[in-house]
Amino acid sequence: DFDGVFTNNKVIVHQDSSESVICDRSDGLGFDILRKFIKLKNWNLDFFIISKEKNCVVKERAKKMQINCYQGVDNKLNFIKQRLSKNKMDKTLNKKIIYVGNDLNDLESMIFADFAVSPKDAHQKVKENSDLVIDLNGGDGFLRKFIEIIIELNKMTISELMYLIN
Repeated sequence: DFDGVFTNNKVIVHQDSSESVICDRSDGLGFDILRKFIKLKNWNLDFFIISKEKNCVVKERAKKMQINCYQGVDNKLNFIKQRLSKNKMDKTLNKKIIYVGNDLNDLESMIFADFAVSPKDAHQKVKENSDLVIDLNGGDGFLRKFIEIIIELNKMTISELMYLIN
C-alpha cells in the first residue's frame, strides 16, 4: 500500500487541486539497503506498491525509490492473484507473500498473504489481522524499520552494514 504506509495518511490539497504528501526519506535508504541485501543473498524477491489512488505523487515517489507501482487498483486481492497467475517463475519455487497495509481496503489482501504487517496507527481491524504491528506510524520510517527487521540488521557487524550502504 502507499497512503498510510509510505505516508502519514494525510494529504495537502493546493488551490490548483494538486496534492502533496509527506514521506520519510529513511524509507528510501531502507529500500536501497534491501536491494543490496537481496542481491547478496540471491533472493528472488519482487516488491511493488499497489494503490487505490491514482495520483502522480505516488508514481513519482515510487519512481524515485525504484519501486514498481500500480495505481487505481480497486481490488488489491484480485490484482495480487492475477499477478501470481501471470508469474512465469519456476512452479517449484515456494512463493510467499508479505503484505504491508494500514486500512480496511488492505484487509482482504492481508488475510490472504502469508505474513501481514501494519504500522501502529493502522485501523484496529487491520492490526488485529497483522502478524506484525511495528511501533511506528505510517510515514514515520515505518518501512525502514520493517526492512531492518526482515534483514536482521541489528545482528550485522559494522563491516556488513558498510557493505550494504556503500
